[in-house]
Formats: sequence, structure tokens, C-alpha cells
Amino acid sequence: MALPTIEQARSETRNRENDVEALRQQKKALEVQLKELEVSKERLTLRAPEDGRILKIIAKQGEMIAPNVPVILLESTRYYYDIYLSEKQIVNLREGDTLTGKTVAGDRKVDGTIRLIAQAPGFADLKMSREKGQADLTAFQVRVYTEPADGVLPGMTIGVDANGFR
Repeated sequence: MALPTIEQARSETRNRENDVEALRQQKKALEVQLKELEVSKERLTLRAPEDGRILKIIAKQGEMIAPNVPVILLESTRYYYDIYLSEKQIVNLREGDTLTGKTVAGDRKVDGTIRLIAQAPGFADLKMSREKGQADLTAFQVRVYTEPADGVLPGMTIGVDANGFR
């Protein structure tokens, strides 16, 4: 009687070993699936370029958007000013270049770094008369980031010498 019992116990042990191996393979498959999901999550996660408070969500959930399209309106503590330049003026500027502006009030020097060059919204286009043989020129928005400076307050007008862009 002991012999059949021992054989049955050995059979059950082999079955359990097979079950354990099947669970190990299942674990490996689930780890691969987890890595794939983490990559997908990373691709679908939007990150703001800086810390701030969300004022408005522009894109709708599930909407497909192109790269570099704004999806939120973010209020940040970053100091910057925008200038609008023509195609002819923008040709020698690059992101990372430095510019120096001056406040209109107080004539204070404001150094900054170009962080964005993009086609400006339609309202900023320079419309020239076609009667004179000139075509419409597209305007470009240039965002210049600055550091906080004494005597320079948010909302102040910053002037940039246009002669440096020609």
C-alpha cells in the first residue's frame, strides 16, 4: 500500500512543479506587459515646461494633438516678454540666443534668452498692399525669458532695438 501512495505523492509534486513553472512564465509575461504599459503611459503623459498653476485646459480628453500645440494655459512665475518680428528680421535668430531689451519706463536693461520662436497668430501678420508689388509677410513670435530684476515689474513694456535684427 505504501508504494502507490509514494508514487501518487511524486506525481502530485511533479504537477506542483509544473504549476510553479507555469506561474513563473506567467510572471515574466506580465512583467513584459507592465513595461509596455509604462512606455505607453510615458508617451501619453504631458509635462509642462515649468511649474505653475493651470488656468485653463484647452484640449479635450482623448483629443489627438500635434507636437508643440498648447493644451493648457499655465500661469507661472517665469519672467518673459514676447516680441513680434517679420520674416526678414527673424532669419538670424535662434533659440538659446541672448537679447537685451530696455524698459520703456526707467530705461532699465533687461537681459534674456530666446526660448521660443514660432509663427505668430494671424492678428500679428504684417499685411502689406499688393498694389505696391509686395506680398504679405508672416510675423513670428519670439519669447525671451528673463530673470527678475530690480525696477522691472510684470506687465512693463520692454523695447528691443529692431536694428539688431536686420
